[in-house]
Amino acid sequence: MKNILTSAIWDYHVNRGVLVIRDQSTDSCTVTNDAENVLESLRDEIGAEAFDSAPAVIYRDSEGNYDGMVLDPDRRQVSFYSLASTDEEAAVSRALETKRGTLLSY
Repeated sequence: MKNILTSAIWDYHVNRGVLVIRDQSTDSCTVTNDAENVLESLRDEIGAEAFDSAPAVIYRDSEGNYDGMVLDPDRRQVSFYSLASTDEEAAVSRALETKRGTLLSY
């Protein structure tokens, strides 16, 4: 998916209620570098209620690593938290355990 609001190329699916974004960028801007726009675009696509009620949002970066993301829509700011995994199932489990985790701002 490439939404007009984002420069990154990405897709998403739901795994145990967790929104999983996969960075599909090769030469273009990455999900990490365009995180605010990617999350706002996803929130617009699925609706604020569905987005806000998801237990977590995680993403696989262009190198295959999973991390968590939290959007503050009022401030247009994204915080990240480490999931320390290259395995989606492990990353989802960790995200569910942390309940949107200990945040690390990049």
